[in-house]
Amino acid sequence: GVGMTPCHFDAMDNFLAQLEGRKSVLVYPPHCSFDLYPYPTGHPADNFAMADPERPDLGRWPGLARATALEAELAPGDVLWLPRYHWHLVRQVPDACGGEHPPPFSPNLSLSAWVGGKGTEAFRAEADAAYAAAKLAEAAEAVCEGEQEQGEQEQEQAAAAAKGGGEGTGERDDKVVEAEDIEFAAECASHRVAALRAFHAARLV
Repeated sequence: GVGMTPCHFDAMDNFLAQLEGRKSVLVYPPHCSFDLYPYPTGHPADNFAMADPERPDLGRWPGLARATALEAELAPGDVLWLPRYHWHLVRQVPDACGGEHPPPFSPNLSLSAWVGGKGTEAFRAEADAAYAAAKLAEAAEAVCEGEQEQGEQEQEQAAAAAKGGGEGTGERDDKVVEAEDIEFAAECASHRVAALRAFHAARLV
């Protein structure tokens, strides 16, 4: 066969043993998760990547340019250890020599043995937190960009009023406060996303 398994991760360690034919494997570490654009948590395919590393559409999935994979080709008798949460794409390699069963009918058989605990709940909790932080940062950035000019003008007016001591009341304008609060929330969310990436790189490898 010439089938393939799209890029995904498993919640348990996997020993992939090649029995017949050959397979090509791309392996990405957990810290590449955001660059592979996984389906949202709770989606039926939430352990699969939306982006296709073999056909990189950088206009739609620009993070793929940062994702770095290891590549291996398995022959009969080879066993590859795939640690949990490591993304991998597996493709069957046709028999280049033709032989008794020329492509696409060359036999290809492998065996997967999953071992260890899943740790799924902890992973999903961290993934949910990372997703929420990323969405907050995205929304805050959009609002800040849209109101940046207006906010700067209002801050200048408030500063002028406070300096003059005329119309100033000692209270900050509500829109200025809102813009500053959103900017602070975006900064916090950005730090949280960076921290979560470091967490996965350190603990889930």
